[in-house]
Amino acid sequence: NDTAVLSEEQRVIVEKAKVNGMNAGLNINSLHEQGITGKGVRIAIIDQAITDNPQFNENLLYNRNFAANIEPSAYHGNAIASVAVGKDCGVAPDAELAFYSANTCGEYTKAIENVIAQNEEYKKNGEPTISVISISCGFDLCDDYEQNYGALREVIAKAKEVGIAVITCDDKEEYKHFAG
Repeated sequence: NDTAVLSEEQRVIVEKAKVNGMNAGLNINSLHEQGITGKGVRIAIIDQAITDNPQFNENLLYNRNFAANIEPSAYHGNAIASVAVGKDCGVAPDAELAFYSANTCGEYTKAIENVIAQNEEYKKNGEPTISVISISCGFDLCDDYEQNYGALREVIAKAKEVGIAVITCDDKEEYKHFAG
């Protein structure tokens, strides 16, 4: 933060890192300059719990926790939300974000079911619907993989049927090009 005691050389490095860190990369800023900012778009992210964060607080539709054992952290969930809709560093800084915390296949299933149900409410109210769900997880790491993976695959298929793209790091099914 700005109260850290730094040499002039260190302060220059930190300032340069701040500027570079706010560039979304991939020439995204040129899209923003053309007015392509995600305005009118709603997305969902299912990840680790998030903390209060000025990068995406204004974009947050809701933050729902489906995880039995998860504590908010300033790590992965915050980073993914900031990359998606961060006001200074996001790919789509004007998109609205529905955030869900989950750790297990069963919890991911509940979160996706919630997105599908929420979209029905949005349609009834004439509001934009959630068009994509991002899940940064390979599901075989979930504690309940054996018990709940089949149900998770079924709800992902249902989401796709109703027009929601689901992008995961699951290398077991059709998302092999995103695994890594």
